[in-house]
This record gives sequence, structure tokens and C-alpha cells, in this order.
Amino acid sequence: MDEKLKALIDKVRQSQIPETEKRKIFRIMTEALTSLVWPVLYKYVPKDRLNKMVKSTGPITVADYSLMITEAVRDGRALRDLNQKIDSVLVEMNRLLVKQGTV
Repeated sequence: MDEKLKALIDKVRQSQIPETEKRKIFRIMTEALTSLVWPVLYKYVPKDRLNKMVKSTGPITVADYSLMITEAVRDGRALRDLNQKIDSVLVEMNRLLVKQGTV
């Protein structure tokens, strides 16, 4: 995954498109990758933890989020799933940029 991301970033940087377009592509890439994280993690958060947070009437703290993330990734399944999804998105981004002649 890291190699694909670096290669994609390098392709965009080295392309002949205007800098404004490069920034736009990087923003879209960032938003797309960021939007993958929470949906994947939520699938692996223990249901009792998630229910407790949903029912909480007080603010959800950084410590609450930290514990939730720790529990979600503890057995490695969430990280493998996230890695697979990010890898697929990077492949698709590259395919689209090549198809459009951007890179």
C-alpha cells in the first residue's frame, strides 16, 4: 500500500498538469482515503463499546475515541481490511488518472 501511494503521489507531482490541478487531485485523494477509515473501524468496534458511546449523554473524549480505536484494531482484522480497501482505492485512482491522461 505504501509503495502504491508513493508511486501515485510521484506520478502526480511529475505530471505536466498545472499546480492547481495537482493540489485538487491531492485533496481528492486525501478525502477519499480519510473517508475509508471510520467505516472500516466501526465494523470492528466491540458492540458494547459502540452502544455505550451512542447512549452517552456527555461529550465523547479523545480518550474514548482512543480506546475505541485500540479495541477495533487489537486483533489486526481491521487493519488488514483497511489496508485492502486503501490498496483498492489507490489502484482505482491510478487507473482513473491514467485513463484521463493526467499521469
